[in-house]
Amino acid sequence: MNLNKVIKEIEQLNCQVVILDNLSCKGRYVLANNKHFIFLSSDTTDIEKINILLHEKHHLINDDCNNSLSQIDTFKNHIESETEKRRILDFMSLVN
Repeated sequence: MNLNKVIKEIEQLNCQVVILDNLSCKGRYVLANNKHFIFLSSDTTDIEKINILLHEKHHLINDDCNNSLSQIDTFKNHIESETEKRRILDFMSLVN
């Protein structure tokens, strides 16, 4: 598995990957001023960064930031569940 390859694939989706110190969470996808960002905490391992990126990539692909139902707890859980399923499939394709 190659972290740089995963970052390049995400950047091809017009999303900037930013690694930060002192981030309050391990990772987050953000849409700001019509620009896409995935923020990663610098204190995670490369494997964790890859998994976070794969997860957040699916929030980007699914345009979850613009889904008004994402503010409803039960639907938010559905979104997270579907995103995790896709992350796992992506991760397994990197392993195999």
